[in-house]
Amino acid sequence: MDDYQNEMLLQMQAQTIREDVIILGCISEDIERVFTYGFAYKYVNGEQMGLLQGKKAVIIHTQGKSNEEYAASGLDQALRLT
Repeated sequence: MDDYQNEMLLQMQAQTIREDVIILGCISEDIERVFTYGFAYKYVNGEQMGLLQGKKAVIIHTQGKSNEEYAASGLDQALRLT
């Protein structure tokens, strides 16, 4: 990661700390880049522990198929769990 990318990451993490509600577009690369180990979570005695206590997250995730197509393959049930 170059200096510019590192600075952008630190700015995004600082903004996350300031916000009461975090709205995320489901772009996994961005989520993985900002919500890093030691910033968003850590492990204590083998159990994952969240570090952004008191924050609410809204995740916006668009789908590429109709509900009928997901139901036909059974994926609609998996999507209900996420």
